[in-house]
Amino acid sequence: MIIKLSGVCFIMFCAYAAGSVKSHSLIARKNALQDVLKGIKMLKTRLLYSDFEIQTVLYESFFECECISLCGNKAYVCGNELKKEDTELLSQFFSLLGTSDRNSECERAKMYENLLSDRLCDAESEAKSGCRLIKTLSICIGLAVCILII
Repeated sequence: MIIKLSGVCFIMFCAYAAGSVKSHSLIARKNALQDVLKGIKMLKTRLLYSDFEIQTVLYESFFECECISLCGNKAYVCGNELKKEDTELLSQFFSLLGTSDRNSECERAKMYENLLSDRLCDAESEAKSGCRLIKTLSICIGLAVCILII
């Protein structure tokens, strides 16, 4: 009986842990998009009000962002928190960065800021509903397996 009880507890723990890991990926995407959006806002401000080169502006704007890798005058999207569409959008933004004058760059940054804001809203709603659903589903599956064992 004690072995069954400990097995049931272990299965419930594993089911909850699996649900938590999956729901963490939804939250990680939301957090990554928030960091990138914050970096783009800072980039836009620095482009308007500073005379630094693009390399300095990029570094100062995206130094906190873990999903952006800076190498010289270029920024690359790294990490697996973002969806493929998010990565492609950011790659488009960074590939053309520094190729035109400051006002055009600010307008382009504003456009990508709006696009990423929409993606962030989607990620927030997906995380809000998805996390609850995944955790509930994992607990239900754990209970179902426990009932089958008993």
